[in-house]
Amino acid sequence: MATRVLMVFDFPRAVKPDYDFAEEFADPDGSYTENDVYQALLECGYEVHRLSLFDDVRPLLDAVRDINPDVIFNLCDTFKNVTHWDKNILATMELLGVPCTGASSSALFLCNDKGLCKKILRFHRVRVPRFHAFYRGHKVWLPKTLKLPCIIKPLTEEASRGISQASIVDDEAGFLARVKMIHERMNLDAIAEEYIDGRELYVSIIGDRALRILPAREMTFGQMDEDEPRIATYKAKWDDTYRKRWGIKNHFAKTLEPELQAHIDDFEVSIGARDRMPDAAEVPPEQQNRGDSASREK
Repeated sequence: MATRVLMVFDFPRAVKPDYDFAEEFADPDGSYTENDVYQALLECGYEVHRLSLFDDVRPLLDAVRDINPDVIFNLCDTFKNVTHWDKNILATMELLGVPCTGASSSALFLCNDKGLCKKILRFHRVRVPRFHAFYRGHKVWLPKTLKLPCIIKPLTEEASRGISQASIVDDEAGFLARVKMIHERMNLDAIAEEYIDGRELYVSIIGDRALRILPAREMTFGQMDEDEPRIATYKAKWDDTYRKRWGIKNHFAKTLEPELQAHIDDFEVSIGARDRMPDAAEVPPEQQNRGDSASREK
């Protein structure tokens, strides 16, 4: 008997249980990731049931009761279009007692808060760029402990939302204005951290008791001016026209020196073993130049 897989993903609206997703799965700008996973699971011989969630968790409870899946393949990144509620959906799955793919709800909770992540890493003596969190409704200033330039981001957003070339600031006026923009226009708390130039590497860990480090991926910026910060902005990740214009590509990292590769491996295993948080870990630019800085943000 084939393994029953319940593939759960977020959707921008509520649909009936028998909805076929044919239009969305065929759209190269739509649910193409979900379609790729769905087709791969079918090709592997699994019995696959699809379930989309928007603003109601009851369909998940009903599906688990009626289908009795062996595993949930979790692709749910938002709930009610709110990104930080992904952990709540996963926690519900965990309460139902069905094995789930991906990181745990506790991992998503920690990874969603950039400031909290950095505090945990510091506790474990993993060095991170100096940073400061700015919460809405509180005073905003340029701390003496931070050295410019800084990069300013939303404290709890994902997928580089709120990050652009303007996120890099090199004077006090720009610093205050960027924090204010995140507070007022995005209605989010902000985090400022020292910016250190370098390469954009991404390293993933899978496993729980036995951790496996996957080959590093890199984002490269082929046609950007040398004086432009080479950072993974929202457009650099998701805007195909922008990526094509500036020659931005994602590929397996090349020319990693053996010493650097060993350092990255030790760094990833150290975080994974201490935090027990199997998840995608980002090794930011500063990891390349200083060899002693790190970040773990989803």
